Amino acid sequence: MFFMATEAFVFIPGMSKMEKGKALDILMNGLTNSQDLAQVSESVDVTLDGYKGKQIQVKYSNGASKKMDFFEAYWNDLTYSLEDTNALKKLGKATEIMMFWLFSKVWRGIIGSKVLTLTAVGTGFVVLFWYYSILMLGFVALKSDPNLMSIPTLKPIIEILSDFGAKSQAVSLWLIISVLMTFVPVDGMVSVLFFTKEYLQRNELRHASRRRVASLVEEVIESGQYERITMVAYSFGVVVATDFLSNFQAPNSGKVRLVTLGGFLSLIKHRSDWLKQELDSCQNNASISEWIDYYSRQDWFATKTPIINNNCPIKPNSKEITDSVPIGERLNGKVHSIYFYNSAVMNSLLQPANVPLQPMLEN
Repeated sequence: MFFMATEAFVFIPGMSKMEKGKALDILMNGLTNSQDLAQVSESVDVTLDGYKGKQIQVKYSNGASKKMDFFEAYWNDLTYSLEDTNALKKLGKATEIMMFWLFSKVWRGIIGSKVLTLTAVGTGFVVLFWYYSILMLGFVALKSDPNLMSIPTLKPIIEILSDFGAKSQAVSLWLIISVLMTFVPVDGMVSVLFFTKEYLQRNELRHASRRRVASLVEEVIESGQYERITMVAYSFGVVVATDFLSNFQAPNSGKVRLVTLGGFLSLIKHRSDWLKQELDSCQNNASISEWIDYYSRQDWFATKTPIINNNCPIKPNSKEITDSVPIGERLNGKVHSIYFYNSAVMNSLLQPANVPLQPMLEN
């Protein structure tokens, strides 16, 4: 047995509200359960200048063995949703979301793709039902605002709207909406739409998110311990990774390998000129050695990462996950976690640099 140098992984999770380390645990569980390319040990704790991570030891079919250190670029505490907002403020924010996405160029990314069209239409109907429910709740809440009710010209209008909102909750449409929101990840969809809007419009949020990634990457590079750095970005983390890597310059001609899981850059690049420019910069960045991109057509929240220019040196190597997923898991959004349980994804992370390997033989 001979040992290869240690490899570092920087994991950028999605926007789900999770405690620090929880998303990394999900990734580590997928890796330690993947034993067809290599034998993977149980993970142990490791620390890098204050950053807590996980380490696994991997033994390959050719007898080689190496250690892999995984660190999470935690940024989830910067995310926020509409869940804790009162009815009137939620109505205002909901209206902003509808206007932001309906009157946008994002439809350019949908036209011509049957999968994206079906996804967009389905998502659109769900979000419209959600907006209707927020609108009715907002109408009812108007009556409880003493400032509005004190305006004589508004009072009769508010009473009409409030009564209409209250009556609408008793009709069959409200029942349909309630059932729909039980089985379909409406809150998840709306949260993605809302936070994406905020990220695309607020430079301070972008800067804070990029800084979380940059600080960790700087520590990994300065440690001098690692032969290779792999950045693994999941879901909205793909946007953050793209934003960071667009201007990243590795020291001493070093390079970073990028693996993206379940991103949706193909859609939102049409809503933001700067994101399209950042995506183009990434695909022309000599500090990126390769870009492996995984997506699933069954995943509501994911698209194949687009190639901005066919002449760019770093083209995303997009690979479709074709595993069959039950219809229930497609509807409730659980399919979005398929990447952490797919052997092809895990094997691409475990694959050492420039060393072709055969699958492990079972004893």
